[in-house]
Amino acid sequence: MGIFHFAGLGKSPGAVTSGLAYLKHEYAQQYKDIYGDIIEGIVLFTSPEVASGNEKSMPSEHNDYMTINVRKTWPRNKHNTLEIVTYFVKKEIGDIDIYCCKVDVNNFPACFEAVAKATLRFHPPREEGKHIWANITGGANPLNAALFQVAYLSGFINRLYYTFISNPSEQGKYLQPFSRDPSQFEFREIYVLKTLFDERYQRILEELESIHQEDPSRWITSEELFGRLRSQPVPGFETMDPQSLSPRLPPRDAGARHPAKEQRGCHPAGSRGRARYPAHPPIGLRASPAGEDFFEKGANPAADRRSDREIPNPSVMRDTAPVSVRLLSASDFSSMGPCVPQGARLPSSSF
Repeated sequence: MGIFHFAGLGKSPGAVTSGLAYLKHEYAQQYKDIYGDIIEGIVLFTSPEVASGNEKSMPSEHNDYMTINVRKTWPRNKHNTLEIVTYFVKKEIGDIDIYCCKVDVNNFPACFEAVAKATLRFHPPREEGKHIWANITGGANPLNAALFQVAYLSGFINRLYYTFISNPSEQGKYLQPFSRDPSQFEFREIYVLKTLFDERYQRILEELESIHQEDPSRWITSEELFGRLRSQPVPGFETMDPQSLSPRLPPRDAGARHPAKEQRGCHPAGSRGRARYPAHPPIGLRASPAGEDFFEKGANPAADRRSDREIPNPSVMRDTAPVSVRLLSASDFSSMGPCVPQGARLPSSSF
């Protein structure tokens, strides 16, 4: 068992690598008995342009830890940011799993969907999952907002952190922390407050998912949905008012169309207070681990270290030369094809 780190990746590799380096040097021994490996794996969320290298990296320098002694330099606009991060991880962290998900980083719903599915993939509800921490230093604001919201709503991302540097234009090039002066560099944590999410909502989503699996074209009335929930040993529904499942809509003239109502996917089923719902829960809040949705079809399923069961469709990316990061797309999870950098060697093992 160890910690998986989620991070947004822009054109500055140091935004990701400096936090990882700090954790390795300062936290590894302190938390070993609690979490195991302080860095077991990394999940990077970035734009297709950054992932492909069409958008080149900012200038980067591989410095010695807590000094400005430079080992290797990458000039501005000459290299792929993802390649630099992968190089650094291989040199400084070791042979760990790296995932990269391509997403429209300026589209909050797309970012939320990608982060939520990744979270459920590594920490399925009511199962033993991975420890997840999130780095909010780099990447676009909508992506970091998605990391915040998923952390607060799920409770599965239990730490958020970022690295502060006083002069980003000059010091942002360093891949490792360069000073112990907190006015120059500092690793900072944001403590996550878990938000209570009524378990009845989760049960409703699970029931809608079950109905969808039975018949994807079926719609169900609120009375039918309530009856199904009451017939099961689900706490919280025995004293619940059936009208609570009906949509709260403003009055309208008889026979008039109500665009807002139709946009919500709720249509009248005959009498006042009754509504039909599509038997399919919202994306990002599904009860399933979402492994089949988030990761592309794989040909080499391998056993999960947590148990003897098989992981469906694993898609592991290791830091083997030149860049063995498996790129995933968040735009179409159901029909995603392979998108691997040219020359990359695909791994044969999973985490």
